[in-house]
Amino acid sequence: MKLTKKITIGAITALIATSSIMLLTQPLNSKIQAADTSSDTVLLTHNSYVYNDQGERKKTYQGQKKPVFTAGAKFKYLGGKTYNNKGKRYYYLGDYGYIKAANAKPITNQGQSDTLWLNHNAYIYNKNGHRLKNYRGNKKLYWGHTIKYVGKTKPVTIDSKKYYLLNDDNYHQSWLPYRTIKGNQYYNLGKGGYVKAANVGKIAGQPLYTSEATVTLIPYPGVKDIPVEGSNKEYKKGDKVTVDGITGMYNGNRGDINYRIKGTKTAFIDENNIKVKPRQKLKEYTKRTYITVLNNTDNYNIQGEKKSNKTPKDSTAFIKGINMPVSELLYIWIPSKGKAELFYRLQDLWSEGIRSQQSTNFYENNRDNLSYIKATDVKYVSGPMLKPENTTEEAKKDITIASKTDKQALQQLINQEATIKNSNNYKNTDNLEAKNAYDGALKIAKAVNSSSKSSIIQVKQAVWLLNKNQKNIENPEPTTVLNDSFPI
Repeated sequence: MKLTKKITIGAITALIATSSIMLLTQPLNSKIQAADTSSDTVLLTHNSYVYNDQGERKKTYQGQKKPVFTAGAKFKYLGGKTYNNKGKRYYYLGDYGYIKAANAKPITNQGQSDTLWLNHNAYIYNKNGHRLKNYRGNKKLYWGHTIKYVGKTKPVTIDSKKYYLLNDDNYHQSWLPYRTIKGNQYYNLGKGGYVKAANVGKIAGQPLYTSEATVTLIPYPGVKDIPVEGSNKEYKKGDKVTVDGITGMYNGNRGDINYRIKGTKTAFIDENNIKVKPRQKLKEYTKRTYITVLNNTDNYNIQGEKKSNKTPKDSTAFIKGINMPVSELLYIWIPSKGKAELFYRLQDLWSEGIRSQQSTNFYENNRDNLSYIKATDVKYVSGPMLKPENTTEEAKKDITIASKTDKQALQQLINQEATIKNSNNYKNTDNLEAKNAYDGALKIAKAVNSSSKSSIIQVKQAVWLLNKNQKNIENPEPTTVLNDSFPI
């Protein structure tokens, strides 16, 4: 499989309609019809098989063969609706799995504090890792059920624990202390009982993450070897690898989910080459920083002024739920409010892979590559965590008109144009994206430098952008599949 980065803007609509990643949230074909229901949590009143979107019983689901959920299990279902197929109603659980609505009843979202939600049938063990024959009248616990745990979640250093929870900022982490016995981690249930962390999917309603997982590889039908993007190594059927991250990548006009092989930066396995997916979530990896829009919001310039919306079909420039790449975090002074506010600068459109991957809202409202969005209107998703490039005091000072002295650093960068354009790196056709980015940044820099109305912050932004893209010419990074990575 060869990933390609040359996707046209016109393919975006087709991508949204056909992407396997998008299907995770809208998986239903025309054979299943939606009906309204008010709850998004159900309690199984009877044992239930798991079905596909054709109403056929699934042979496997989330690593379980001939999966059966037992009465008493609680599930969040997706879509806020039930789905009708041949006169029968179903709840969608995600991962292309459904249960019959007749086997469940909607319940009010109940508090899930101090409970573990099981993602697999589980035995109970003592503090030495020996299986208990009886624990409070049970021989084992069942997939989908919840059970009380002992202990409290605590903040933890990022990426220091095998099992952890992501905080509300999607960056910092916490953990429920576990006991490690012979290489396995266990959560304390109290009364001498422990359950393997590998069998837990949620803690107090929050998804449980793991730092790594071992998976077994399978080839595509009719193919012997298993290709690995970003690596020359070939794997065979049955090979086991450890993965430590997950990302979205484009394969032609289709978005695929890929898992990163532990110990590498660029070696990824397509999810279709993994026999059974990891039970817990893995950390999302993207080369660039991505944010998600929390509520419909506007587009701003460097003065903190609202820009006109270039997507008139929407009431605002950016709509709730879209993910966008950003390149910088900075304070912008708002004169009308007499204060500085924190903004993200949207990633410029020259960057490799950016145009083809983003929504029409992002593309149309960022054509000038000078667009900003309020940090309070978005939330961090993945990629490097950005820190403010300036302070509130600097933001206030920098709204004044720039003097010739203020423009010296910018002029010096502009003066290097001939040297850069005569370099082999600039002339190298393999470096076309970096060349276009430099040309675009240079054009902005010249406009800012020649204007008598440019503010200090505009000059600083022009310096930042041109300097960044000049360095990309002087010290180009090798092109990898990660240039196309995006959050799933």
